[in-house]
Amino acid sequence: MTEEPVAGAPSPAELVPVLGEPATDEDDLPTIEGRPVDDGLAAGSARRLGATERAEYWVALDDEGGVCLLLALAPGDDAVSRSCGPVERFGRHGTWVGATSQTQSAIGLLVPDGFDLDDATRDDDWVLIEPNLAVPADEVP
Repeated sequence: MTEEPVAGAPSPAELVPVLGEPATDEDDLPTIEGRPVDDGLAAGSARRLGATERAEYWVALDDEGGVCLLLALAPGDDAVSRSCGPVERFGRHGTWVGATSQTQSAIGLLVPDGFDLDDATRDDDWVLIEPNLAVPADEVP
């Protein structure tokens, strides 16, 4: 079931402007054991947000029109995780995702433009590393 837009609600591209930009080769999602990790995502919607030493992050739209944050742990750890939610909820709270392997873990928080990190639902010391991407301060070198 596709999410119906709320009258007057901002679009995903208004909340995360990179979603309105043309795709590039950097936006390609990772694969695990040669399999793509794009099941349930709208074709061509993924955009790379940035990376830390621990992980790489993308934003995408799911097949229902929701906003998703994807996280892939650094090369060598075949761990990819994602979290998706309705646009309206994302616009109020952002969305976070985490992944853990035997050797490391990472968390990311995708936030809409103008979001106050003090309003994040997780109680971490968030630091913006890109306009719409925050990570815990201890993950930033």
